[in-house]
Amino acid sequence: MSIQVKWNNNLSGEVKVTQGVRQGAKLSTVLYKMYNNNILEALERSDIGAKIGNIKVMAPTCADDIAVLAENQHEVQALLNILETTKRDLVTINPNKSDLVPITKCQSNFSVYLGKDEITQKSETKHLGLIRNSKNKLNTEDRLKLARKTLYALLGPGLHARKGISPIVAYKIWKTYVIPRALYGIQVMNFTESDILKLERLQLKVCRQIQGFSDRTANIATYSLLGVEPVEVVADRLLLTFLGNLLHNKETLEFKILERQLSMAKRNGQSYIIKVIQRLEKYGLPEIETLLENEIRYPEMEKNSKETYNTLLG
Repeated sequence: MSIQVKWNNNLSGEVKVTQGVRQGAKLSTVLYKMYNNNILEALERSDIGAKIGNIKVMAPTCADDIAVLAENQHEVQALLNILETTKRDLVTINPNKSDLVPITKCQSNFSVYLGKDEITQKSETKHLGLIRNSKNKLNTEDRLKLARKTLYALLGPGLHARKGISPIVAYKIWKTYVIPRALYGIQVMNFTESDILKLERLQLKVCRQIQGFSDRTANIATYSLLGVEPVEVVADRLLLTFLGNLLHNKETLEFKILERQLSMAKRNGQSYIIKVIQRLEKYGLPEIETLLENEIRYPEMEKNSKETYNTLLG
């Protein structure tokens, strides 16, 4: 494989690449996972770090993004020492791009090192596009700002009802580009009804603006003319879609965690499994225990449950 560098409309000569994977190629992610798996296996063999019951979760990873989880300073440092030894596999982890986020009050101030470099301690960090902090709460205000910026970047003056583009086109842009960014990863975050209400208010304001309605226009009128889905419905569908993905991959670590959390869960709170149970009841779908034990067969479901299942789980 060879590459060329383009700078100021000038191309360099060809340079042969003897290691790494091609950017954007179909096999790149699979090949990298196979190569990076040695690191993850080394961390797992150490038997150090966070566990959920007897399930090891010390290093949840997506592509080249590794999160190291442990209960105390010594375990964190031990795991980082294992990562440091991966230099022999030509894998270099940059300490300047790594953050330390304490999630317990008992150990909120300590130092850990990757090699000779100390990792910066912060109150929150960005992981896979999500803001992670000690409480794992949804950063609603940041998401509202992101939604506004995305909307104005795409539409700008087109938001005006009379001088702008068609309300149908404007809503299509909102639904296709803005809402997915505002709700990204919400299914794995701790969110409340208040968070959803804030996002709902923004959507109502935008839908009234693109249709030229006043602020006093009824919600049902604002939504029905454009066929708008409430934010609550979209969030519910994301939760149940994630559940569907877990149910279709019963050999995964995530499914084992789901089973354990169900057996340990209390029937209140804001955990993922509680939210799932509430949504299944809300839409008249089978209970979570039934979904875990058996595959859903459409003939065994009532017609309305089948339609809801198709809509929510895809």
